[in-house]
Amino acid sequence: MTEERSDDSELDIDHHVQLAHGNIRITHNPKADVWLVSWDPDEGVAGHPGHTYSSVGGECPNGPGLQEIVAWAMAQPWANRAGDFAAGTTNEDIGVITEQLAELTRHTEEIAAKLNALRDRERAEIQQERVDHAARELAEVITRLQAAADALRASIW
Repeated sequence: MTEERSDDSELDIDHHVQLAHGNIRITHNPKADVWLVSWDPDEGVAGHPGHTYSSVGGECPNGPGLQEIVAWAMAQPWANRAGDFAAGTTNEDIGVITEQLAELTRHTEEIAAKLNALRDRERAEIQQERVDHAARELAEVITRLQAAADALRASIW
């Protein structure tokens, strides 16, 4: 199982469950309140190359949460094959999968927060460099103005 995040401000969250005969990808866009469930069977498995169900079209439930979506996906006929995770698994198995996906989500959110902090720190450092550069330029201008003022005074006297 893996999880991906995009760089958008409203992030889609992808959850992948690898079955013995293919992969299920569950995507949630919280801003649009849309769930997508994609079934990507292995080559040679019935239904290849796969298909996607959307909560917008009513093809899959609209949550309310990941556990319900995983339970729905695992109960579909296309997921009903021998393997580590197949339809008919116990609620405990689905709960374990959901907990693992939730942990991955938390971990990814922590990484995203750290990346945002690093980006903010980098922006602050760049801004400080610009301020320092402007201060150096201003000091040079002051030095030149002082020299010009000194020369003007000397020529007047």
